[in-house]
Amino acid sequence: MGCDIHLYIECRKKKADGTFGQWHPGIFGGEFLGSRNYDMFAYIGGVRGEIGQERIVPERGLPEDVSRYVEECTCCPILSDEKDYAYWFESTNRPVTRENADKWVKEGIRRKWKHNTDYIYDPSKHSHNWCTTKELAKCIRKCENGELGVGYDWYLLLDHMKSYEKRGFEVRAVF
Repeated sequence: MGCDIHLYIECRKKKADGTFGQWHPGIFGGEFLGSRNYDMFAYIGGVRGEIGQERIVPERGLPEDVSRYVEECTCCPILSDEKDYAYWFESTNRPVTRENADKWVKEGIRRKWKHNTDYIYDPSKHSHNWCTTKELAKCIRKCENGELGVGYDWYLLLDHMKSYEKRGFEVRAVF
C-alpha cells in the first residue's frame, strides 16, 4: 500500500503591535500532494523511510490554532441519523457515526473539530504535524543526497513558503 502526504500552507501577517493574526491558507490554497518520496516522508513526518532513519521535524501534532480551512480538509462529518448518510456519501470527507466519533474522542484517538462539534478529524489522515520553512529546507537538502533525490514540486513548495516570509508573513506547512 502506498503512502501520501496531504500538506497545506498556512500563513499569518504580523500586526502593527508585533502580534500575529489568525492563520489562513496560502494563495495556492488547496492540498499539496508532493511527489511520493519515502525519504522525505521519514524526514518530515517520521513515517516510512528506512528503519532508524533520522526524523528532522519534531512530532508536534496538528496545531491548536490551525486555520479553519485546514480543519475542514482534515475532518469528517458526524452523522446524526441515516438520512445524513445519503447526503454525505458522495463527500470527499467520509461520514462517521456519532457512536464511533464519541468512542475515538474518549480513547484519545481523535479530537473534535474546534469550530463545529459535528465534525471529527478523519481517522484515515494520521500523523498530523507541521514544519517551518527552515525545517522543510533541511529535509529537502537531506533528500538531495539520497537515492531518490527530490521532485521539483518540493522545491516549488519551499519557494512558495519563502516568498511569504520575504513579505513579513509567518508561514508553516501543516500535513
